[in-house]
Formats: sequence, C-alpha cells, structure tokens
Amino acid sequence: MGANLARNRDDEPLPEVVRPIIEDQKIPTLKASMKTSTSYTILNPQTPSEVVGCLTLEVQGTENKLNRTGVDIVCVIDTSGSMQGEKLELVKKTLSFMLTQLGDNDRVCLVKFTTSAERLCKLTRCTSSGKKRLEAIFSRLTDESSTNMIEGLEYGLLALAGRRMTNPSSALIMLTDGIDDCSSTSLERAKETIEKVIVPNDYTIHTFGYGSDHDSNLLTSISDSKCGGFYYIEKLDSIAEAFANCLGEIISMVADNIQVSLQTQACDVQFAMSKVFSETGDNSFRMSSILNGSKKEAIFVLSVGPGVFEEDEKKIYPVKANVTFRHVPTDQQTSVEATLEVVLRKDDTIPIIKDEDCMVNYYRFKTAEAMKEAALLGDRGNMDGARNLLQECAEEIKVSSLEKNDLAGVLVKDLECVQMNFSSQHEYASSGKHMVSKKARGHWSKRGEEVEAYQNLFQQDMITESKQYFGKHS
Repeated sequence: MGANLARNRDDEPLPEVVRPIIEDQKIPTLKASMKTSTSYTILNPQTPSEVVGCLTLEVQGTENKLNRTGVDIVCVIDTSGSMQGEKLELVKKTLSFMLTQLGDNDRVCLVKFTTSAERLCKLTRCTSSGKKRLEAIFSRLTDESSTNMIEGLEYGLLALAGRRMTNPSSALIMLTDGIDDCSSTSLERAKETIEKVIVPNDYTIHTFGYGSDHDSNLLTSISDSKCGGFYYIEKLDSIAEAFANCLGEIISMVADNIQVSLQTQACDVQFAMSKVFSETGDNSFRMSSILNGSKKEAIFVLSVGPGVFEEDEKKIYPVKANVTFRHVPTDQQTSVEATLEVVLRKDDTIPIIKDEDCMVNYYRFKTAEAMKEAALLGDRGNMDGARNLLQECAEEIKVSSLEKNDLAGVLVKDLECVQMNFSSQHEYASSGKHMVSKKARGHWSKRGEEVEAYQNLFQQDMITESKQYFGKHS
C-alpha cells in the first residue's frame, strides 16, 4: 500500500508563483558574524588562556505576513484507543486553529494511524472550499485501537515524497500519546523508514507527545533526524501554545538545511579549538532552521597560548566559519562566511568588556548539556547526582555577572525547577524524563513555546491568537 501512495502524485496543484531572487533587498536572508566573549584576551607566557567564540547566524526581520512563502504540512495523528475523549477533541480543535492561520497557497494532508495507517486526504490547498473539506475530515476522527506509529510516519513521508509540486517550506507534524506496538524495534524502524522514503526536497519533522505514557526517546529521535522540535504536552491545555509555536516556525522559515564548518587558520600564536558545542562535538555540524527576525548561535572554545609578543596589542584570526544553507523564499542553495578576530594583550591595563550575548549563549549550551548528563544519571538511578549536577550549573550562571540578563534568569530557573523531576525514581520514570528531554533540546536548539527569547514575532503573535481561539471555542 505504501508504494501505491508514493505513486499517487495527486497533490492539489499550486498556482504558478514567481520565486523572488536572493539579491532582492526586500527578501530576508541569512547573515553571519563572529565575536569573542571579551574585548581582549591576555596572552600568558606560561599557561594557555581560554577564549569563548560565538558564530551568530541572523535574519533581519520583516513583519509582512502577506508575502510569506507557502507551506506543505502533513499531520500524522494517533487515533488509538488511548486518544479517546478530551485528547482527540483537542487535536481536532488544534487542527481547526491551524487552518485559520493558513492561506490559499498552503496545503495540508492528514494521515491517521491506529492498528494500521491511512491517508485521509491528499495535500489540499487551504482555500475556502479546501478548508471546508479538511474541517469535515477533522470532525470525523474517532479513536480506534492500537498504535502503529511507524506506519503512520511512513505514510506521512510518502505524502511528501509523492508530490508533483512543492511549496518552499515543508513539514511533517506527528501527534501521539502512546508507544508503538512493537516498541522494542521502533527506533530502528523509524530510522530505516526516514532513510528509505526519499523526499526530494528539504523538510522538518516535529513531534508532540501527550501525557506520561508516550515514548519520548522515539519522538525525539524522529524529530532530531530532520532538525525539528519535540514538544512534551504535560497538560492538555498547553497544546495550543506548543502547536502555535511550531506552526509559527514552519511559516516563517528563511534558512534551513544549515551546515556549518569551523575551519582553523594558521596564526603566529599557538592555539587549539578545545571544545565545540555541536551534536557530535565536531567542528562541522548542522544547525536547526532560522526564522524571519531571529538569530541562532554556535559556541566554541579556543585555548590560546602560551606565548609572548613585543607590541601591547596583537590581533589574530584563528577561525573562519563557512555556512551553507537553503534560502527558503528563493529555494536556492547558498553560503556565507565569517572570520573570528581575537585581540590579544600582554596585560590588563585597560578594562575588559564582556560580551553578554556571547556568554549567555555559552551558558545556554552548558545548561542543555547539564540536563542531558543529568538524564543519563537519572536513567542509572542516580537521582542525587543528577540534582547536584544541575545545581552546580545553576550556581555557575549565578556568579557569572549575568544576573540582569533575562535569558540567564530563565536558564537558572529551569535548572532549579528540573531538579524536581529527579525527586524520586518514580517521578523521573513517570514524567520527569520527558520534561528533561524537552527542556534540554529546547535550550540546545533555541526553540520552545515557554521561552519568549526563542520566539520571533510570527510565533509570539500566533501564540496570542491561539489562546484567543481556544478561549472562544472552549
């Protein structure tokens, strides 16, 4: 059946749209810059000095929502028996809200999965008549029996793979409250499915896990595979904000398929790249999508020296960043470069100015790492060790002279609040591990409905509108 779906190629045609060119000054695009955490670094003759470097990728914002690019969204919905009642009704309401935010050039496909998966409609344009057809399908969703999640994933991917025409931005959104029927092999089968179904265009996968019984390891693995977000829905009334945040990301994407390479350059001062905050620790890595009016950072640490020089001040250029990405509005592959300048001095006779933005992002990554390491300790039953690790990271931020920085305050609060998830092995196993996973990944990828600093104006507006919509339709 899956192969037949791939051959259908029955997506509703899109109107001919003239794509803008990347040189158009009115089209937002990605720019790169590099800086260090301090205005200068003292070069010590006996011991190396540590320098925190920051690569910033930024898209200057435009508030014109009318000229945004179209999106293709495939929603993969769990309709197993455990979704009965309020959960499924909230999913229906969430899908209806989604339609209020989409326009004529956007398309939606719906796949449900229970004992088996079923595509309920082709990719349908969100015109007035299209929305009526989609609403009718939403309203007929009912809970059934089992949870064949991987087949649901496959059918969703086939809907993207079998398109005759594509919108500039594409996403698969999976919503579930359960565990795949064959959970012992689900991780391996999900990976095989994503590799097997060849989608010719870039896309992201976002996953939503409801309650404490879902498989957060599986959902995070699925979303991580395509640089998407994992949303843990602890309380059902938080679905509106989480989904609005996700939808706001999809419709305001400017750069995706981002690959970064940090290349060291020869200098007459000894140095080494001692740490890179990337998924693998390598200096070549991917980054999640960057949205209109937002920026994301990559952080690394250099060990400079020991060494000596005659002049009072010396500049070196030890790292060059090469960034390749797909410019979503034009669907063009392009690249940008930036070079790091490090100012060295023999002494501290002039004041050192710290770069707050660089340092808070350094601690953002350290927070995410601490949470990931705490989760590993939790998996081994070491609750005391997990709490101590989190508190140590919180204390480090508190004494870092960032006490007035709003994001630093969020990091400290989350590090202290997350400790409650390690209050006992039962608490960690029942819901704590899901919350820790969500927080860690959110801070790492700078994504989340609970942190305003991670949202652009599109997301903030959409979250406000979702609250109003759910308030009227409660």
